[in-house]
Amino acid sequence: MEVGMAKKRKLEDSVAQESPLKKAKPLVPAAAESPATAATAATAATAATAATAAPMASPAEIAEARKARRKAKKLAKKARKSGVRHGDISMAPMAPMPLPAGAGGAISLTGDGLFSASASASAAAAASILGPPELEIRQTKLKRRGNGGSDNALGLIKPFDVQALILWVLGQGAMPSWIFVRNKSRIPQVVVVMINSLGPDAYLAPTASTTMPLLTSTSAFPHALVSRAPGSRKRVYSFLNELLNIPVKASKTTKADKAAKKLNARSSLLTRALAGPLPLLYYCLTDEDRIAHEYPLDGAAANDPEFRSTGSSRPPEPDAVAETPDAYRSPVPIFALDCEMVRTEGGELELARITVVNSTFDVVYDELVKPTNRIVDYVTKYSGITPAMLAPVTKRLVDVQNELLALVPSDAVLVGHSLENDLRALKLIHRRVIDTAVLFPDSRGPRHKRSLRSLVAKYLKRNIQTGGSAGHDSAEDAHAALELALLKISEGPDFGQYLADSESIFTHLDRCSAPSALIDRVSLVNAHTAGSVDALPCTNDDDVLAATLKAIGKTSPSRAGKPGYAFIFTQFHDLESHYRAAAGNPELDVATARPRVLASMDAAVAAIHDALPPNALMVVVGGHSDQNAFKALYAASREAADWTADDEEALCDAASKARKGMVLLGLKDPVFTMALTTKASCSGATVLLAASTAAAAAAAAGRSPVGIACPAGTVLLARADEVTA
Repeated sequence: MEVGMAKKRKLEDSVAQESPLKKAKPLVPAAAESPATAATAATAATAATAATAAPMASPAEIAEARKARRKAKKLAKKARKSGVRHGDISMAPMAPMPLPAGAGGAISLTGDGLFSASASASAAAAASILGPPELEIRQTKLKRRGNGGSDNALGLIKPFDVQALILWVLGQGAMPSWIFVRNKSRIPQVVVVMINSLGPDAYLAPTASTTMPLLTSTSAFPHALVSRAPGSRKRVYSFLNELLNIPVKASKTTKADKAAKKLNARSSLLTRALAGPLPLLYYCLTDEDRIAHEYPLDGAAANDPEFRSTGSSRPPEPDAVAETPDAYRSPVPIFALDCEMVRTEGGELELARITVVNSTFDVVYDELVKPTNRIVDYVTKYSGITPAMLAPVTKRLVDVQNELLALVPSDAVLVGHSLENDLRALKLIHRRVIDTAVLFPDSRGPRHKRSLRSLVAKYLKRNIQTGGSAGHDSAEDAHAALELALLKISEGPDFGQYLADSESIFTHLDRCSAPSALIDRVSLVNAHTAGSVDALPCTNDDDVLAATLKAIGKTSPSRAGKPGYAFIFTQFHDLESHYRAAAGNPELDVATARPRVLASMDAAVAAIHDALPPNALMVVVGGHSDQNAFKALYAASREAADWTADDEEALCDAASKARKGMVLLGLKDPVFTMALTTKASCSGATVLLAASTAAAAAAAAGRSPVGIACPAGTVLLARADEVTA
């Protein structure tokens, strides 16, 4: 019993001596690299001084503090579910911070994470304080992916990872596993700057800190990561396309859909196409399309008498076909053709072979043609034409034209891949054409076209043009083009559209009411322009910088207190252009030119960084390293007849190196924010508002703090040392 009583008295003594300050948590978790470390320490020292002077807390006060702390922990647990971690909101009481003379009150932190400010014994105000946003890289998550390599310490990330970060910060996606964003709601804007070809070789070079002082600065970009562009052992694909396009989940297939597909698989492709959602004529190029894709037009015969016309009529407008599809379902002759060309004197490409396939995939015409001019290059690796093949040939272009005019009716539809090149080689004018290069558009925009080989691999699940140095087979290409066209017609207009299985990030954000801006060259701008997305096409990097600075400074009434754009993407091309010029000009003084280009890129990024609002997230993306060495080896692999295992290994090494780029992450001047809500009895009172730990430290040092008159019900927001009502 004596022992029990002694323990009880000892416990009572310890409770009586316990101070609320002992278990106080820091407002924001300390970090070695945090710029506010010194200021936080000063604030803590001020609090400790005040606590020493304060009278000893009573057991009732301690119990109240513990109760408040338990309540704060529950709030923190709830906050974590929305992306806020323990420590973002302070959990414990803090000693009162005295106001300057004449203010008549003090500010203190209560147990539920709120500041209370009193101007007198009976007047009080409540204020909540939020720490600055922070980024925490989870290296272990990256290493578990098995990226390996000597760069594993930096972490290899993919375009999808960067995309997930952007969408998570903007509140439009799930939290990425490789990074934690603390206080992400405090980030007002995300700006992505792409510097094409900025790879580890340039960023980690010994002179990088001199040529790129801002990009290599750990204060501006504390997180530097090595990225990996899409590709394979011997190929490098676009980092940009995967970054800016969001995969769209396919809708669930019903039993009826499966049964319909099974039934369709039993019927011929032509039958399915004729019963497709829209008639075949809907997919014919309009006259405007033929002009845009440089097809030979009716006026070509006036400039070159060798041009002949099939006399075909203009196809109906697609809108008219879509409105009354049954009116256009009458049978139409279909032919697919493909031509092979050789290069002749003067640099012209002249016809050397033509193959025509009918709607049942039978070859109905296949002829070799003797060019008019002397051949200077048979282009065998592409055309498959050799001198021996053309030596006995006597048929000329005019003979082929006459035979085609007899074979192909004027109302027939001609199908081909980039058919404008074939019709120019044939010097033939035909208005009813279906071009598979247009049916299956490239995500980069109308100036880019997907190869026939890639389309067949993706949609027909087979490989063509595998002859290597033996070249292409026009019969195989014509057959593949017709099969692709009929597949498209049978499935409908949305089939094969890159937006059918993916969506532009700008379109996605526009739909979610997050305004965005795209600043780049015309081709990329056209590919992603949709809705209310602001697309700003530029012709050079100087224009890109000027447009980016203007976009950052834009304001919008619908985003009061925030920048006009939630997301800005901009791209610089000068570094990539420099690498290309250096590869094509051995006499270029790279030692002088390259540092100048890198310094110019760094200055542009510095100008953008300076213009950003506080707490903005800036992401610099390189995409990939210099690709010119890889491209040269890849081209050689397609041509060389004596390609060795060592050459193959060199190609794989070059592809691996080219796929690596840099990703730099940084927050612009992270600052604290305090929201102060006054009560009615506080009307007219003056209180101290600690806008940041730096401001609190200044007040503790006796410098002039921020004094604010607080009308009843006013909410005041403080950012750094500025206060706005």
